[in-house]
Amino acid sequence: MKARVLAIIVFIVLVFFENLTPLLIPPLLRGDTEGFLSNPALAEESQETITLNVRGMSCSQCTKRVEGELKKITGVKNAEANLKEAKVKITVEKDKVTAEQLTEAINNMGYWVEKKK
Repeated sequence: MKARVLAIIVFIVLVFFENLTPLLIPPLLRGDTEGFLSNPALAEESQETITLNVRGMSCSQCTKRVEGELKKITGVKNAEANLKEAKVKITVEKDKVTAEQLTEAINNMGYWVEKKK
């Protein structure tokens, strides 16, 4: 009975925290159990920043719309649009979303991503 309850608890933890599992296991294997959830180095290893030049944004509502729509995409952690510089800085989980997917999403909103030269 105890083994069954333990198996159910482990299953629930794995299902609900599957996104955290890659961050949790390596520190635990090293024996590092203090502060591993808030370790910024682990978060940085699993993230990257993509900066895109975006044309067509003309007001602060445009930037808010771009940020909001990008944040809905799975794998996007943060998006910061800068109207003056006409850029969007997007923090994403590595291997979850590509620059091409972000470009397509922005283009579908009616703005366009300028190709880097």
